[in-house]
Amino acid sequence: MIFGTLAAKTNDPNVCADFEQAKAAYDKDGYLIYDFGFSDDLLEDLATATKSMIGTHVRVQDMWRVNSAVKSLGAHPDVIAFLSKLYARRAFPFQTLNFCVGTQQHTHADSIHFSAVPEKFMCGVWVAFEDIDMENGPLHYYPGSHKRPYAGISEVEAQADGDVVRFFAGEVASYEKDYGIIKKGRAVIWAANVLHGGDPIIDGSRTRLSQVTHYFFDDCLYITPLNKHERPRNYVRYPYDFSTGKFIKGRKDGKTVSPHINTFLKTHLNKLMKRTPSA
Repeated sequence: MIFGTLAAKTNDPNVCADFEQAKAAYDKDGYLIYDFGFSDDLLEDLATATKSMIGTHVRVQDMWRVNSAVKSLGAHPDVIAFLSKLYARRAFPFQTLNFCVGTQQHTHADSIHFSAVPEKFMCGVWVAFEDIDMENGPLHYYPGSHKRPYAGISEVEAQADGDVVRFFAGEVASYEKDYGIIKKGRAVIWAANVLHGGDPIIDGSRTRLSQVTHYFFDDCLYITPLNKHERPRNYVRYPYDFSTGKFIKGRKDGKTVSPHINTFLKTHLNKLMKRTPSA
């Protein structure tokens, strides 16, 4: 099955007619395909920047720190406005990942790596810089899987001896797998808890130029669930909203929650040094 309900700013008869239809599809499936109408110039600049990784890296994190096109996409006002309406709370971008080829990544949920209190207030927006098909390692998703209970490190340890890959492999049995066959310029928006990953690359000569931006929302506590026991000092996150140029302290029960001093210093240093971790 080719996944998702397509929503866009066009008169295409296959597109959701209004926002409420799009929201209903997102609530049901945990993801949505949307056409924001990004300009050809922006998409070309993004493709060029991402192609520069070929031969050295599969993925580069936080390229927004050194590339204006990557930053412009992640901080795009139309994206932020749409997400803010979708979640009824202001969205802000805190991380980008650029890919030159398919990741072939194991199925997982982002919520184990970065999450929020209250739950659900994190999402990803993945944009294709070229057409994606079954040959160049498309994304895959499991519709409805975002309705599963959120899992933390305690569940991973109890059910899979701490093996995150094995834990999520056991979570997919109740769901049907869908594939992200989408056109250049379109975006996939997904919920924090939806199960997703990268399918195998069939044609090794193909690229899969793309970017995912992760967003938090205002008035939450921002956390890394995997760090709760082993690295508790790194449990509370201190995200940088690169759309406004401000660090955001979390809030819980109406009170501000400060990060550990190590997290505070590390995040400021990463920004100052313009670090872009790669793999």
